Amino acid sequence: MFSIRQLSELFARVEDLGVHNLNLVNPTHFAPAIVEALARRRPGIPVIWNSSGYEDLEMVRSTAGLVDVFLPDLKYATIETAMEMANAPDYFEIALAAVLAMCERAGLPVYDKNGLLLRGTLVRHLVLPLRVRETLDILDAIASHLPAGTPVSLMRQYTPMYNSTIPGLNRRVSTREYARAKEHMQFLGLSGYYQQKDAVDSIFTPAFLDEESICLFPHIDAFTH
Repeated sequence: MFSIRQLSELFARVEDLGVHNLNLVNPTHFAPAIVEALARRRPGIPVIWNSSGYEDLEMVRSTAGLVDVFLPDLKYATIETAMEMANAPDYFEIALAAVLAMCERAGLPVYDKNGLLLRGTLVRHLVLPLRVRETLDILDAIASHLPAGTPVSLMRQYTPMYNSTIPGLNRRVSTREYARAKEHMQFLGLSGYYQQKDAVDSIFTPAFLDEESICLFPHIDAFTH
């Protein structure tokens, strides 16, 4: 859909808008093209690799000198949940190794004077209803395996969608469930961020093809036909 040159030009147009960073959301399946486009013209703002965490180690290594901030998820701790949610029974093993490689690649977090992350890895975890035990295991793994000082974003914005029939996923995370996760994160001494309850709303689901986004794409017909 885009040539390497067109993708590089798109990155430049985004940068010219005056944004704080170039945030590549779910970029993994386009990784070779993205890496080549970044190598063609390195943006003058931080480049963020915003992904599910389910990454190939070689792909992580290929971003050397091109990606400043890794923003991976650590989603599921058990084979059963990973299979049920993503059909990826090896998710936790693969993702934990990939996130460790990201931490090694990006180094310790570096912030600007306004607290914006310029370099490093920020690990996200979304607390899910009826699965707080997995959250605690994931937080334990972060404390045990990742470099000290790696920040964590403990998210609570799970919003039921599409009439899910998976047990627990037909409701939001309860105050008690999130409090239990938050207390464990504090107990482990992990730094990072907590999410307010008012973040739990579908209005925060991104509209990736809104009018503001569409204007960046010269070939938008390819998305709509």
